[in-house]
Amino acid sequence: MKYLIYCGLALSLVSCNGNKKTSEKDTMMMDSTSIKDSSMKTSMDKMADTPDMMDMGMMEKDILGKMVSEKGGISIYEFNNKNEFPDAMLMMNKPDSKMPADKDNKVMFRFGVKNYELGMQTPNKSAAECCNNSNKGQHIHLILNDKPYKPLYTTDFDTTLLPGHYVALAFVSSSYHESIKGKDAYKLSQFNVGAAKGTDADLKAPHLFYSRPKGTYKGKDTKNILLDFYLVNTELSANGNKVMATINGNEFTLDRWDGYIIKGLPMGKSTIKLKLVDKSGKMIAGPYNEVSREITLE
Repeated sequence: MKYLIYCGLALSLVSCNGNKKTSEKDTMMMDSTSIKDSSMKTSMDKMADTPDMMDMGMMEKDILGKMVSEKGGISIYEFNNKNEFPDAMLMMNKPDSKMPADKDNKVMFRFGVKNYELGMQTPNKSAAECCNNSNKGQHIHLILNDKPYKPLYTTDFDTTLLPGHYVALAFVSSSYHESIKGKDAYKLSQFNVGAAKGTDADLKAPHLFYSRPKGTYKGKDTKNILLDFYLVNTELSANGNKVMATINGNEFTLDRWDGYIIKGLPMGKSTIKLKLVDKSGKMIAGPYNEVSREITLE
């Protein structure tokens, strides 16, 4: 009888321990499942905020027009832009050629904008997703003596300049930095700063001004690089003036004034040169009609 009692107790203990082990295992499985579910939810949340690869592919096709040329692994495409803003107007109230010399060399820029809104995102989702886009929205590009432009998101801008003569080009720009090429969308002027007097430029002559690309590009922004420039007092055509773009030693001929997309640039530094030439390929004389810039892809 005692033997039977002992056996019953032993079986009870084994049964209790077995249930405990099963419970711990189940708990571990439940915790693991919860972690996986949480991780999956986080990933899905991120995917909801970011266009998937298929959407990005469709958006990229949407902005790429006809291929202009491909050399050295670098391709240039016409930029298929749907936002031309033909009625955009830019007024430049200050400075002007009669601006008095300021002893501190402080210059006030005052602009007026019509039929175009600074600070808003340009309504072209494909371009904004596939190209470098400013989260501050549409703006003004201010170029002084063909140096890299200063982006202005308001109509008032004050700065201190070195004494000398300045040629200022200003034009309205999309949030993804493409120039608006309407006939009233820009202003070209010149002025002196300080006591120094420079030689006036011929503002009625043909001029090429470099705009993009500029600076450093990272991540997805390295896939599609906007090439953009501004022309004054000239047009481009297959049988007329052209812009020669030399990218890392590869020469491309551009016979349309438009934005372009560069694809295939390598990581690291790249050099972009622009030159305004006539129908025979000879450079058109002008202080800014040949320019070279360096950019970086990371």
